[in-house]
Amino acid sequence: DINIYFPNVIKEAPFFKAAQATFIDCGAYDGDTVTLFLNLCPGFAGSVYAFEPDRNNFDKLTSKIKSMNSNAKIHAFNKAVGAKSG
Repeated sequence: DINIYFPNVIKEAPFFKAAQATFIDCGAYDGDTVTLFLNLCPGFAGSVYAFEPDRNNFDKLTSKIKSMNSNAKIHAFNKAVGAKSG
């Protein structure tokens, strides 16, 4: 269910229309959630930070990003996110 990640009100929130808004996806897999977010918020012009530690999934993520037609500034990192370094 899409509402697990993005409640219906998200696309109407003024925050997501701001150019300085930021969306962070930790465990971005192949870009599925980034794609879903950008489809729900087509006018989003802020920054997207997508973190994916698995190399195969990261390659899929970067391929998907290259094919996107978005005003968002999308940054992908082949890194994990956690509370501790290492």
